[in-house]
Amino acid sequence: MDIKHFQYFKVLCEEKTMRKAAEKLYISQQGLSKAITALERELDFKLFHRSAKRLTLTKAGEKFYEHAALMLSAQTGFLEKMTNYREFSTITIHVMNGARLSLPSEFFSRLKEQLPDIQLNIQDFSNEACMNNLEQDLTDFIIAIPLEEKKDICYHTIK
Repeated sequence: MDIKHFQYFKVLCEEKTMRKAAEKLYISQQGLSKAITALERELDFKLFHRSAKRLTLTKAGEKFYEHAALMLSAQTGFLEKMTNYREFSTITIHVMNGARLSLPSEFFSRLKEQLPDIQLNIQDFSNEACMNNLEQDLTDFIIAIPLEEKKDICYHTIK
């Protein structure tokens, strides 16, 4: 069972419709529906009575909500306390010249939203300089085009 299933469940309970909950969670309605169905399968009981317009909790869903809310609250408290032990308070990101224009407009603001206690240091460099800075540990992350694959660097594609 994944903690995100508990988060999805809690938001769905609060919003009472798949559409509103999916919008709030920034996922598709289909993805949310699949996650809730998988959770119900794993639990071996239904969490919601489904109708065309609304979702209402089953008795088991009501009990599950109480426990999910407690668990999510404990997780939030744990994460808040653990921020004192973070190794980095600043994350340096080097961005290839012009790459900011290719990123969604809310990319960095959403990153800041998800890491409220971390200061972002974002700088623009040539593609080659970004790669060199990463290899020399002068930056934590880069947004660039890899010149060649290297074993000790983790690559992710941003679409």
